[in-house]
Amino acid sequence: MKISRRGVLAASLTTVIFTYALSTRSVLALSIAVLLIMLLYLDYVTARKALSVARKLTVERVIRRSVVNEQERFTMQLRVTNRQGEAIPWIEILDKEPDFTKAMSVNRFALALPSRAEVDMYYDVKPLAPGHLSYEEALLRVSGFQGFFYDELTLEVPGSVTVLPLTTDMKVEFRSLEKLAGTHIAGKSKTGLYELSNMREYVPGDDTRKILWKHYAKTGKLYVREDYGESVLKALVILDVAPFDWLIGSRRNSLAHIKARTFASIVNYLARAGCNIDVVTCVEGFTVRTVYGAGDPVEVISKTHFFIPVGSGCTSFEVYAKWFEYLFVSPERYDLVLMLTSPISLLYNRPEVLKRIFISTGGKLTIVIPAYDYDEVLKSGKEQVVYATYKHVSEAGIGGVIFLEEPLKVVEGE
Repeated sequence: MKISRRGVLAASLTTVIFTYALSTRSVLALSIAVLLIMLLYLDYVTARKALSVARKLTVERVIRRSVVNEQERFTMQLRVTNRQGEAIPWIEILDKEPDFTKAMSVNRFALALPSRAEVDMYYDVKPLAPGHLSYEEALLRVSGFQGFFYDELTLEVPGSVTVLPLTTDMKVEFRSLEKLAGTHIAGKSKTGLYELSNMREYVPGDDTRKILWKHYAKTGKLYVREDYGESVLKALVILDVAPFDWLIGSRRNSLAHIKARTFASIVNYLARAGCNIDVVTCVEGFTVRTVYGAGDPVEVISKTHFFIPVGSGCTSFEVYAKWFEYLFVSPERYDLVLMLTSPISLLYNRPEVLKRIFISTGGKLTIVIPAYDYDEVLKSGKEQVVYATYKHVSEAGIGGVIFLEEPLKVVEGE
């Protein structure tokens, strides 16, 4: 149990009055001192009892929306339930905000909590960064009637929401989006005439009638045919977000923000072009996460950012060279492979690492660099940054590098 400033003041005043009463033998002063001592004692006992009740409180977090947009307000609800037969004279509840959030209304609540009561508290939150936003704890402070003594409890009150990044219409054109010409073979199957546009590895869920059994007999690998009108461009997007990306730039326009917004914009662009999009990313050090076979851009973006905790990132660039081990497919599945990264991450890693990533994609890798003030970060001119990036990437044998020009910063402010 702790003593508050008010309690310190009351105890000091009691000591002075009690000393004065003894020195002057004043009955009135002694009576006042005894009264203050009783008040201090009663408040201490009340605070101890309130703490015992508070330990048995149930605090729940209710977030009615599982997905929100960056900079979009949503309502946070805390529900406190006291099932005990004892009341708490005074309790303060402070919800602990995670990084990259801003409470748009008061998130500290003070009230007297009756016995066997349930109280709901609400406040608005604005998420300042895309990713998986996790709330973990709330702080409870209980005290007696006078507030002379208090104690604090930290309760686990979990809850989370996925924050989608802001997007813009991409103006860049990828030459690889032109449908690669497949082998055009007229033939006949049990289902009738068809024209073979392409063949690819079998994926669970594919129509078994389209399996090329003769090819399986020769190679031992399951492939399916894609007819014209059914063939869809398949793209793999490798999203590289490093922990230090969150520290570069401002709280609302860090490099991690820009990468996330660029990623979402590219996914929307590819979806409009009729692509089927898979995603590989790495979070919390070495953990690889994949989003497989989704066609809806909102679904792709939300699933990807569900895996990326706000403020987290990948500490090992080399894990991207083993992406196929996590998607369980070969590079032949994809017509287009994009890696969204930055000159900082590229220059930090040896060309040999980049070359392994390039080889793992079957030579289809194109590096995409979002627009950002890299010259200010690297303390070099823009031309030098571009030249150093091209030189570093070319040493790895990668020829495709795209520097985007669309600025994706938001206006700083509320």
